[in-house]
Amino acid sequence: MNLKITSLTWVVVSSFLFVTCKEENFPEPDAQLSTTDQVKAMVNIPPYTLYTVAGGSSLAPMFRDGEGRDAHFSGPAGIQLKNKDTLYIADAGNSAIRKVVLKPGPNSTIQYVGTVTTLNTPTGSNGLKMLRPLRVGVSDDGTINVLFNTLNNIVFGRIYKPGRSIYTVQTSNLNVSGMSQDPYQEFFWFTGAGGIGKFWSDHIQLPNFTIPRDTLAIRSPGGGLFTLEYPNAIYAGPNGVKYLVTAYQLYKFTQERVFTKIAPVFTIPPYNYGEVFPNATDIAATADGRTIFLASDGAIKKVENGIVSNIYYPRGRTSTTGIETDINAWGLAIDDKRHILYFTDRNNNGVRMMTLPGYKGH
Repeated sequence: MNLKITSLTWVVVSSFLFVTCKEENFPEPDAQLSTTDQVKAMVNIPPYTLYTVAGGSSLAPMFRDGEGRDAHFSGPAGIQLKNKDTLYIADAGNSAIRKVVLKPGPNSTIQYVGTVTTLNTPTGSNGLKMLRPLRVGVSDDGTINVLFNTLNNIVFGRIYKPGRSIYTVQTSNLNVSGMSQDPYQEFFWFTGAGGIGKFWSDHIQLPNFTIPRDTLAIRSPGGGLFTLEYPNAIYAGPNGVKYLVTAYQLYKFTQERVFTKIAPVFTIPPYNYGEVFPNATDIAATADGRTIFLASDGAIKKVENGIVSNIYYPRGRTSTTGIETDINAWGLAIDDKRHILYFTDRNNNGVRMMTLPGYKGH
């Protein structure tokens, strides 16, 4: 089956080009205003406008808490949105977990500003330090759930209970990992070479579901096995579906525990043996599942109706879709109600936001 790639339709105005080059943020409507006044106060901002929330300094990667650009990250990776105004970041280069609290910005060009602090993640009782965290998820009671890797690419899962025990277990030996909080229960889904597992409050279940190998197989035109790749990112949607991605294929895992491919579907390698989602690091989706977003090789991609296109891609690359910009997206977190996609940007060592269709600024 051929993969269709179509160009995005862009509304290009000078103000859009100007605002995408700047740090921006977005606040909630003023609670003191009437509904009519709130609507009047909203600013129309084009979809897919970029803003910086925290970090993003032109300085070399550093480690510093602070507000907005005064904060510094080093190779930020996984990101979690918690209670709409808090982000948690797996700051891989600093081997730290960072907390970003969002607040309204001072004007229409600064929509949200993030204040960054660092969580306490001590060494485990076995002497194993948390190095290069890839994913993070924080529970309502403050429990910190982390996936991190070692020099030999073995991935460990770790649970930090508030003021209590530290639980650690190996989750993968292939440097593949993904994490996403269940939208209705207090646990986290994760991916590893063994399949799909769960982070519970005090232990890690691996696997909860073993993925059928035949479903993951991409075969050569002659029928032989071309590659077998395990998903390295997962997103648990409010519709009960878990979305996963490999370099060659999108998948969904339903509440009925059915694991299937999502269009576009490939049985042989596409693009003359090229990868559809090279170096895919994270995935998110709208509440209805109609639009899937991916961080792939630094680009932000979307999939709608089986059609894959770039929204933004890193400078120096070529693409028939999307806009070239200074970006290297890694982790994704979607706020479907506010129409915002948060992401970690390794090019700027910061946390950024992208408006989605339906977003209203202030």
